[in-house]
Amino acid sequence: MSKQDRNFDDIAEHFLTKIYGSQKGYIRLARLWTDFQNFLPELFSGDKLSVLDAGGGFGQLSFELAQLGHNAVLSDISKEMLNLAQRTHLSELSNSELLGEYQYVHSPIQALSDHLPGSSFDFVMCHAVLEWVIDPKDVLTHVIKFVKPGGYFSLTVYNKGAVYFRNLLKGNFRWVDRWMEQMDDPNADPALTMIKGRSLTPPGPLLPDTVETWLSELNCQVIKQTGIRVLDDYLNKHLTKGHSQEDILEKESYFGVRSPYCSMGRYVHFLGQKLY
Repeated sequence: MSKQDRNFDDIAEHFLTKIYGSQKGYIRLARLWTDFQNFLPELFSGDKLSVLDAGGGFGQLSFELAQLGHNAVLSDISKEMLNLAQRTHLSELSNSELLGEYQYVHSPIQALSDHLPGSSFDFVMCHAVLEWVIDPKDVLTHVIKFVKPGGYFSLTVYNKGAVYFRNLLKGNFRWVDRWMEQMDDPNADPALTMIKGRSLTPPGPLLPDTVETWLSELNCQVIKQTGIRVLDDYLNKHLTKGHSQEDILEKESYFGVRSPYCSMGRYVHFLGQKLY
C-alpha cells in the first residue's frame, strides 16, 4: 500500500452521513443492486456463492448478499469504517447464522492476500476505490486476482469525462484547464492530486476506456457497462422539488443502462467475468 492512499478513519462518520445519508448515496446503492438483479442472475439463483467486498467501506451491498445466503468478506483500509459497518450490521441482524457467513478484514487491498492466503471468490466487488489510490491499475490487479476463473466482478470508478463535463456546464473553464493539464500529464506525480482533510471529492477520476483496457489485459470480459448518477448530477435542483427520489431513480435506471447516457454517469459500473 502506498502511504498516500486515502484512509477515511478520520472522517468515517462524516462519510457515512454525507454520502449514504444523501440522495446520491441512495441512487448509488439502488442502481448497483438493480444492475445485479438485471445482469447477474447467478447472485439470485439460490446457490451459495463466496463474495469479497474489497475496499467495501460500510459493506451495505455485501451484507445484503449475505442475507441472501452468500458467504461474504468485507475488507477495508479504514478500521473506523469497519467498526461502523459491524455495529450497523449487528443492529440490523435478524438471523444469527449470518455472523458465520460474514467476515471483516482490516487491510488495504494490496495486502489482502496476507489475510486471505490462497482465497478466491465467485463474486468480487470493488466500488469507488480506484479513484482514491496512487496506483489504480495495481490495485485493480490485486482485486482481480481474487476472482475465480469464470467468476464475476463488479467495479465502479469515478468518471473523468463526467467530471470535466459537469464543470464545463458550470462555467469552470479555468478549473478544467488546470485539472486537465495536471491529470493528463503522464509525468505528473499522482500523489500531488491526493486530497486530504474532509473532502469527499475523489482526486483520481478515470476514463472508462482506460479501465476497460486494464480489465482486458487482466483476462476479464465486461458483460455490461452502466452509468450511475447519469441524471441527478445534472439536474437543476430548483426544478426537482416536485419529484421524489423514486421518480429520479426510475429515470436513472432507464437511462443509466442506455447509450450514450451511460457514459455520462458520475460513476461508471463495470460488471464482468474473469475468463481464466
